[in-house]
Amino acid sequence: MVAATIDRLKRSEAALHRMEANALRARMYVDRTASERQRELDRQAPGLRVHIERAEVLRRRLSVMAAALAEAGEALAQIQDELAGHHPTYAREYRNSASEARKAAHWAREIERQFSD
Repeated sequence: MVAATIDRLKRSEAALHRMEANALRARMYVDRTASERQRELDRQAPGLRVHIERAEVLRRRLSVMAAALAEAGEALAQIQDELAGHHPTYAREYRNSASEARKAAHWAREIERQFSD
């Protein structure tokens, strides 16, 4: 039974690491895209249109980042809930952590909605 719990914990940790890696790849993609767009904007003469386009790029970037953060928060909450079920001694701490992760994920989803097109 302990071995099974340890195995589930390792799988949960691996899933969290995969999600973190996916979020990192998404951030890197957004950063690359934003950098390319920024270089294009820098080459143009300054003007109102440049500022409008830059604002649009930044809004999209913020929306993507908020979505990645929300996804990671939701995954963390799920893992903390699983840990609470497997470790009754620390269940309260795990549930509190899961609740905080859900609040952060909800906040990130609100930001995502606010800045999405």
